[in-house]
Amino acid sequence: MSNFDTEYKKLNPEQKIAVDTIEGPVMVIAGAGTGKTQTIALRIGRILQETQINPSNILCLTFTENASLNMRERLLDLIGPSSYSVRIATFHAFCNSVIKDHPEYFLKSTVESEAIDDITQIEIVRSLIDKLPSASPLKNLNFTYFYQKDIISTLSTLKKENISPARFDELLKHAADFVILASPVADKLQTIRATPKAASEITALISDLIASPKINPLYQVRLKYFLNLYQSEASSLSDLKKNVKDFIESVNNNLPKLRDLSLIYQSYQDTLQQRGLYDYEDMILWVILALQTHQELLSQYQELYQYLLVDEFQDTNSAQMEILNLLTKNQSNPNLFVVGDDDQSIYRFQGASVENVYTFYQKYQKNLKLIVLKNNYRSHQLILDSSQDVINHNLSRITQYISNLDKSLKSVSTFDPDPINLFAANSIAEENYWVSEKIKTLVDSGVTPKNIAVLYRNNADINDLLPYLSQKSLHYLRSDSINILDTPKIQQLLTLLKYLADPKNDTLLFHVLSYKFIHLNSLELYQLFHLTSKEKRPLSELIFDKEFINKNFSGRFAKNLNVFALRVAKIQKLSKSLPADELFNLIIRKFKYLPFILKTGNLSLLKQLNTLYSHLKQSLLVDKIDLFSWVKKLDLLFENNISLNSPPLLADVDNSLRLMTVHKAKGLEFEHVFLIKVLSGKWDNSFSRSLIKLPLGILNYDIATPESLEEDRRLFYVALTRAKKQVYISYSRFNDSRREQLASQFVSEINPKLIEKTTTDSTIEKESLTSLFHPGTPKLQSTDLKSYLQNYLDTQYRFNITHLNSYLKCPLCFFFKTILRLPYPKTKSLSFGTSVHGALAYLTEIYKKENKLISLDRFLSIFDFNLKRENLSNNDFQDLLNHGHQVLTNYYEHYKNDFNGHCFTEHDFKSHNVRLNDIPLTGKIDKIEFLSGNQVNVVDYKTGKPDSKYQELSPEGDYFRQLVFYKLLCSEAKSFPYEVVSGTVDFIEKNNKNLFVRKNYSLTTDDVNKLKAQITEVFRKIKTLDFTPNSKCEDKDHLHYLFDKYFN
Repeated sequence: MSNFDTEYKKLNPEQKIAVDTIEGPVMVIAGAGTGKTQTIALRIGRILQETQINPSNILCLTFTENASLNMRERLLDLIGPSSYSVRIATFHAFCNSVIKDHPEYFLKSTVESEAIDDITQIEIVRSLIDKLPSASPLKNLNFTYFYQKDIISTLSTLKKENISPARFDELLKHAADFVILASPVADKLQTIRATPKAASEITALISDLIASPKINPLYQVRLKYFLNLYQSEASSLSDLKKNVKDFIESVNNNLPKLRDLSLIYQSYQDTLQQRGLYDYEDMILWVILALQTHQELLSQYQELYQYLLVDEFQDTNSAQMEILNLLTKNQSNPNLFVVGDDDQSIYRFQGASVENVYTFYQKYQKNLKLIVLKNNYRSHQLILDSSQDVINHNLSRITQYISNLDKSLKSVSTFDPDPINLFAANSIAEENYWVSEKIKTLVDSGVTPKNIAVLYRNNADINDLLPYLSQKSLHYLRSDSINILDTPKIQQLLTLLKYLADPKNDTLLFHVLSYKFIHLNSLELYQLFHLTSKEKRPLSELIFDKEFINKNFSGRFAKNLNVFALRVAKIQKLSKSLPADELFNLIIRKFKYLPFILKTGNLSLLKQLNTLYSHLKQSLLVDKIDLFSWVKKLDLLFENNISLNSPPLLADVDNSLRLMTVHKAKGLEFEHVFLIKVLSGKWDNSFSRSLIKLPLGILNYDIATPESLEEDRRLFYVALTRAKKQVYISYSRFNDSRREQLASQFVSEINPKLIEKTTTDSTIEKESLTSLFHPGTPKLQSTDLKSYLQNYLDTQYRFNITHLNSYLKCPLCFFFKTILRLPYPKTKSLSFGTSVHGALAYLTEIYKKENKLISLDRFLSIFDFNLKRENLSNNDFQDLLNHGHQVLTNYYEHYKNDFNGHCFTEHDFKSHNVRLNDIPLTGKIDKIEFLSGNQVNVVDYKTGKPDSKYQELSPEGDYFRQLVFYKLLCSEAKSFPYEVVSGTVDFIEKNNKNLFVRKNYSLTTDDVNKLKAQITEVFRKIKTLDFTPNSKCEDKDHLHYLFDKYFN
């Protein structure tokens, strides 16, 4: 019996219906813990069983990358290797693949654009605010940029909901027309007292406004909502009057802000286009536009994907919904399967909307198969009843709009139904002690730490609990990223950079000289600081007075300080000529910062450094600035509370309890769940309220209540339903200022019979205080190198030909450069190669689109454009520019009659999910040329002269191995329909005999088998952490001396 048959038999009747109904539109309402992922995976398997389509004809869209990975793993267990051919991706990843696979439709968008970073976005928005009139409601008298954060957030929301500047202006007109029509009604309501006698007059006024032929349906629906609340006795007459009057006044008061926002929105889009920038949301909008305007592209994808499945459907936004609408355009009965639960919609701040569930129901109601999954396999019934008590208070649920829809969950688990444990502490310290003690008791009783989770509302809520966990030697894993701008070691580096930009700043110098990596004796350093006062000379002047330093200090201190001064002077000189990334790398090495980080053995610090360096490189793509200007720009991140995040390390996973926000916990489950700081104002009524209220019409259907409390209640519902066995809720009755605090109102919405209250006593108070100040508090060893590397290699690592060649040269250098990813500046040759490759790809893609060769001038201009994007000094840029023009002109003139469009260029296999047994492979091929039938030739461009490349071109060389790897990659890619039979190494430059060289190879099965064995062996060594240095390695980057810091 196959895995599919075995798992199918375990399904309940509703799940089997969902799996077996493979034709037409299907909507599955899947409550928490009802097995939706398994249902989706089995349905894909059923489609492949019952139809003649290929796995590549199925598209499954998810909300997160993790969900895609989990779905892939589940499908792999059910149907085997063919699962890799099923397209499983997030909406963004899918749209990115459309752009990559069809660049001819996106040339203007992709070739000449870069992703905008936070700093540049802030600078652009601030410049647009500056251009507004001084009396603009989006300018604040005391702080010009008071609305900046809300403007950026609102622009993001508009794009996510597929609202263009033109459409936004239409919505503003609807709002203005409504104000003209409704203002007299608001004035009249102001004069009427909400007494029983006035009920008919008030309702008549509102009903007449609703019935007006001039009112826009968007506003009609909202007014009907208020009236229905009153007529159903869900609100009073006074509430009705107030709701309607306040709504009209709110629309009127917001219009001036929105009109100025409209100006900013259009100008923002114009600025992005002028500067060759795009933001995250643009990617989906580009694909929408391409599918709308190019019928042949839309037809290709409609033909390719015969079956569409969407997970977490409630979290899709309007732009994502439009992608689905286009893929199913002109199909009255599409094979579209969506799974979601409106009660678990918690990503509204990311653009998600509950309305999509209702929209889908309305659109396909005639042919729709509606299935509700109610059997919960996760939690016991008491937890489900408690969560149901809470969510039933929400008015905006799909059950209100679809008659006879019952979503009540029924537990089929075998866990004992223990009541929810509620602890009301007298102080924050007591709450932290109680939580940590409970967790310790669970772990000591045999509960595996990974089955315990502490969930909280905001990232900062966990910080004061951490010392208590550490004191009890409880290992933990935080799912939130680390803001490196808040970490001391990164702050020290930034302070060093700020000082080097301003070497006369004694305050900065004082801090820098105190850092450990500068290696100055603390006592003599104090004496130096004292002498500045005694001598009445600035510190920045004294350190450069070599005679004074040698006279007053010991040999070692004086030597170290003199070396520091020399390095400062050298950096001042080089800063005028070196590119920013080279200068950064020089500084972290010359001032011994990098060796200091490496010697700590703390991978988290190294990861943070790499994050900072990556931000620098990304910034340089957007704006050619010097290093010190970039450091200054980072201050904008501080000012705007924008994080520069480094992902958490994954070490000792099984023995670490989980700490995360509720948003991060979505889709996960744990035996024991602790909800901490469950306070009123934190868990309820905490929804972020923008200072800019968008008009109606942003969403297709205005069916949700305006009350933000419902968003918070859904989040609490999700938190409760993460638990299998036990939920622990805690809060402190008093804050640190001894002000009384109340528990969240959601706690009171649970039936008291389902809660067991735990009271505090003097023992807990005493223990909480002594625990906090325990003299021997051990430090949590959260970074274990071996477990971190093994987890990284198991979950994130993808093997490519560069890695293979690098490992074969020197495993230890491979470890530092590829696994630890030490920051290294891009070399001139790599910058040149990138620019040349981009120009050649552009030439070929235009040829494919226009069926003619672009001019030499246009070809060279693309090279120039690419080269300008590289971070080069002026001298290096000019040298490479001149060299590139000469090389590419010769190449163009020599091969101009040979160019054609019968090929792919820059073909990336990242989305193909290629595997050699259990080894994930990836790579990008410069060019794939069509031969006869389904046979192709792979081409790899090489810059540099071919004369000295005999070894690389030999059967044992890197270049030949690269071509064989491409053949292997193509053959193992299930969705790649061509057979690689040959390969070419194409040198762009002439050899010393003034001749062009193209080295052609026949690529055989024996070559591939030999490479497979080599890859398997190398990957085995990597997985077993075998990074023995090659004795023949020249170690040009001076990495080998670090061997004993990481290996025994």
